[in-house]
Amino acid sequence: MKQFCGRRTWLAVIGALSLTASLHAGELLVLKPAAARIQIDKPGVELQATRLEKALETRDIPSLSRQLTEIRRGQLGPVAQDYLLRKVAEGLQRMPWSGGAEQLAHSLTLERPRVHVVLSDGGYQQEMPLYQVASAARGALTLWATEKVRSRAQTDLESGRLGLVLDEFQLDTGADKPGLQQALATASPAQLGIFIDQIRDHINSPDRADLAAIAAMTLPDTELLESLYRHFASLDLQKSLHQLEGFESDQRLRLLLAALDNPLLAGRAIAELGKLAGGDQYLMPLLADPQLGGAAAQALAGAPSNAVIAALEDLARRHWQQPAGKRALLALKLSGTPSARRFLAEFAQSDDITPALRKELSQWQ
Repeated sequence: MKQFCGRRTWLAVIGALSLTASLHAGELLVLKPAAARIQIDKPGVELQATRLEKALETRDIPSLSRQLTEIRRGQLGPVAQDYLLRKVAEGLQRMPWSGGAEQLAHSLTLERPRVHVVLSDGGYQQEMPLYQVASAARGALTLWATEKVRSRAQTDLESGRLGLVLDEFQLDTGADKPGLQQALATASPAQLGIFIDQIRDHINSPDRADLAAIAAMTLPDTELLESLYRHFASLDLQKSLHQLEGFESDQRLRLLLAALDNPLLAGRAIAELGKLAGGDQYLMPLLADPQLGGAAAQALAGAPSNAVIAALEDLARRHWQQPAGKRALLALKLSGTPSARRFLAEFAQSDDITPALRKELSQWQ
């Protein structure tokens, strides 16, 4: 995406005006959205799109190849070209891999946008490609690569050797990770148990930890998952903290407290502790923490019981000048309960607080 600015040359399109004669090879067309839509609402374009859909549905690679050659000649105009080429690229994503399909996808990754569209937002104009052909084609190649890895990993799981050959996959670049994750997500408990036994002493990277976590959550293996939360951090491990409903409440608490000890997972762990019965006893002390106090206040406000509100009111009343007390006030505000609102209104009238705090509390009403 790039900003549209200056006195760039425009090729105006009105109605059904043909664009083919107006463009030279490689010239970029810039349109408004309405003008672009006109160019694809034509019988010739619809007929070509129907032919493409049939070839995609029947997986007729020779027909697709011939049609791509026709489309690239440009007789239907640049808007229709990009529209139809993207349709092919997206259709390839729905097809199983074949050598011919892969060749078509690779050829489409070389396509550069012929048409940009100008979008306006509050007076600010931006220009961007109308149809992302190359991106859709790369998507097809990625899906096929992932499926290839998934199939291989599934075979290794069934033969009980995935953990032994894990180094043969490209985990360091992330290229093979999605396929491995898909295979593990559908593996049997017996297959996962063998996999964990093989890698338990060789989990030395976040990527391996992510794979181990899938198995540990399915089995389940609380001890392993607790260790992963303490020693590793990744987006996948963060997301997994939201998926612990299958564990007993005491196990779930144990896992969240392990994640709380990991600075890179602590924020997510705090949010989940706020949903857990009894989690407030671990969150209240965190209100004084310079890094985690704000998250603790928000979590306490998310599911406020009468006991939590009373504890927050007491902390705010006694320590309003300290960070913990100030965050207790914030939690009360965020909770929005009638009791909290009454307390804040009354506390704002206290002679013990500073004029600055009184003014701020008044603004909260």
